[in-house]
This record gives sequence, C-alpha cells and structure tokens, in this order.
Amino acid sequence: MYPPPRLGQFYDFFSLSHLTPPLHYIRRSTRPLLEDKKEEDLFQIDVRVCSGKPTTIVASRKGFYPAGKRLLMTHSLVALLQQISRPFDAAYSAVMKAFTEHNKFGNLPYGFRANTWVVPQLLLRTRLFSRHFL
Repeated sequence: MYPPPRLGQFYDFFSLSHLTPPLHYIRRSTRPLLEDKKEEDLFQIDVRVCSGKPTTIVASRKGFYPAGKRLLMTHSLVALLQQISRPFDAAYSAVMKAFTEHNKFGNLPYGFRANTWVVPQLLLRTRLFSRHFL
C-alpha cells in the first residue's frame, strides 16, 4: 500500500517560494494628498515592488494612476504596476505561470470577480452606493 499522504507534501507541491514575490508591500499612504487632487480621487497607497522602488499610487473612481501622472490611468492595479515596472511584470508573469503549471484546472487568482449577486440590485440603484463605489 501507499504511505499516508502528508499535509506538508501537499503544500510543498503548491509552494511558489522559489519565485521572487512581485510585491513587498501595499499600504495606505500617510503622505499628504497631491495639490492637483480631484474630486474623483479617493485615496493614495504606497507600493514597493520587487525592484525595491517605492511608488505612490492614487486610487480614483476611474482607476489607478501613479501620483502626478494621471495620463497612465488603468482600471487594474496589477495592469498599472506591470506598465510602470518591468521587474514587477516579469515577477508577476513568473508567479502566474508557476500557478497555472501547478494547478492547470483551477481558477487563476486575478482578484475579485464581478458577481452581480454580491451586491443586491436594489442597493446598486441607490445614489449613495453609486456615488461611493461606482
């Protein structure tokens, strides 16, 4: 017969610790808001990517952009970091490739899914919700 499986072997199979993590941290910025802050800007976050370069990102209702560079706005934080940092792009691509090789039939961890059932339709129609979250 086969020896009983060990939980550690299971986690070693899915381990991606041999890869460089694309991010060191993401945290809410304590820096003062920019002078050119617009009404649609919600908050700022500090991001340190794998190259060690800290970047301040502004989160707005329309998307994310580096502080002071509104022309680089994207809808996804990952897409923005891939656009402004080649080391992040390479590390993120390596992590996603390794994940798909280990879990060929699983769901990729691309972030939150947009499920209509998460937020009731009645709440979506209210002005307060749409003003703050859409």
